[in-house]
Amino acid sequence: MQDSQNTVTLKGLQRVVRMVSFALIFDSFVYGLFSLVYFFSHPRMQHRPEIIFGSNLYWLIIPALLIAASAHAVRERLWEIQKARVSSTETFYRGILFVTILTMSMLDVIGVIGVFVFLSTGNMRFFLIMLLISFSGKFLNYPDSNFIEHKRKEIPLDLKKIP
Repeated sequence: MQDSQNTVTLKGLQRVVRMVSFALIFDSFVYGLFSLVYFFSHPRMQHRPEIIFGSNLYWLIIPALLIAASAHAVRERLWEIQKARVSSTETFYRGILFVTILTMSMLDVIGVIGVFVFLSTGNMRFFLIMLLISFSGKFLNYPDSNFIEHKRKEIPLDLKKIP
């Protein structure tokens, strides 16, 4: 009886981590939907001149790509810091959730910058590029069950026992 309750609790904790991660990925779609509705509901946005590719604005893509490329390394470093604090299953999942939220938030900044630039300039192409970079970084850093199992094996504790 106790073992089945532990399994249910472990699956519940894993589900919470994945649902929060999914919500942080889903907000990229919300940004896109908001921008499309705003673009088509304001006719003056449709008639703004397109920003040329050589514009200084496109230099923001390089730091965005660097942030997205370094997100995995940042997540691993944050996990190394959190790993020292793990003493139970609850603190393990709390640490995984903390690392996931920080990593996804770091990638979310790219999409938010894209939204701000879109609202100020009306440049849909730049916005879509930034949104794609943000979404792909979040998708690649989604904490699937293999990631969680791998991190669980790094901890020397028996995390199946819930206090």
